[in-house]
Amino acid sequence: MIDPSHPVSPPVPSQRALVVARRGRARSALLRALRSAGFAVPAADDPHAGIARFVERPADVVIVSVEGWT
Repeated sequence: MIDPSHPVSPPVPSQRALVVARRGRARSALLRALRSAGFAVPAADDPHAGIARFVERPADVVIVSVEGWT
């Protein structure tokens, strides 16, 4: 039986994913899905910011949506 007076903290994500997507809806959906799967997920809204984030802290998985970029 779980003691309700001692809340269980969620597990710390062990894998990182990076989402690079311009459109907020697509980015939000991907973030929700990956976080619910246990990934730590930063996001970027353009390719340059995505590269900067990856250089700062590399990810195990990178998802890039190219829709709407020129």
